[in-house]
Amino acid sequence: MEENRDRVNSEGENSQEYANFILELLQAEQDSNSDIKVIYPILDQRQHLLNAGFSETLQQVAQILIAEHPEAISSIVADIENLSIHIKNFPLGSRANNIEIAITGYQIVLNNWQPGSEKFAETQNNLAIAYRNRINGRLPTETG
Repeated sequence: MEENRDRVNSEGENSQEYANFILELLQAEQDSNSDIKVIYPILDQRQHLLNAGFSETLQQVAQILIAEHPEAISSIVADIENLSIHIKNFPLGSRANNIEIAITGYQIVLNNWQPGSEKFAETQNNLAIAYRNRINGRLPTETG
């Protein structure tokens, strides 16, 4: 994932900072077998980046990684799901932002899992829980 850091189309240094952070986290998820003892210190060091910019950049990074590594889609998607779980459960920073990032991550994952599969169902369940605990805004199906 290291080689992808410079390939993220960014609008300025700030977007590149988010992209580098996301790629570092995804690499740590992969290398540590999703160990929170590895992931949480990284999140703690840059919790100021856990916001809407992170969510937007996560979508871009995921698209690029999947397009450039179609043979590794299941691994990439699994890392994104694990990262989403870890951010949702991260006890520091803005709880509302952490949940919004997790929702974005789960939506990316659902777009790449086979509908009807056990993994798809697990991700739908994670997404439903995140929506239930959502602090910002309304559910997409609510009106008024």
